[in-house]
Amino acid sequence: MLKQLSFFDKAEKDGAKELDLVYEIIIKNGLDLNSRMDRIEIGEINFYSINSFSLMIATSGMNIESAKQLLKFQPNTIICLDSIFKNQDSIKPTSTSFLKTPA
Repeated sequence: MLKQLSFFDKAEKDGAKELDLVYEIIIKNGLDLNSRMDRIEIGEINFYSINSFSLMIATSGMNIESAKQLLKFQPNTIICLDSIFKNQDSIKPTSTSFLKTPA
């Protein structure tokens, strides 16, 4: 049973490329694959802006400082992969609450 549960630890496959994940999220959100995409580095963390901050995607990490910087762009929607929290379950609710708080 524990082995079966480990399959749900992360949604992406091992070795998945960051851009492949971004394109998958774009498709799943009903956006055009030709949408404008900009890679933004905040510290050492990559974020992807889709259609001029209509959608922001975090694929490689998240912390409170990067979340503060991210909010300065005033994105309409932010999508974070669960795996970016790197098994630090306490960071996820804190980051989620912080991102939901109006600036």
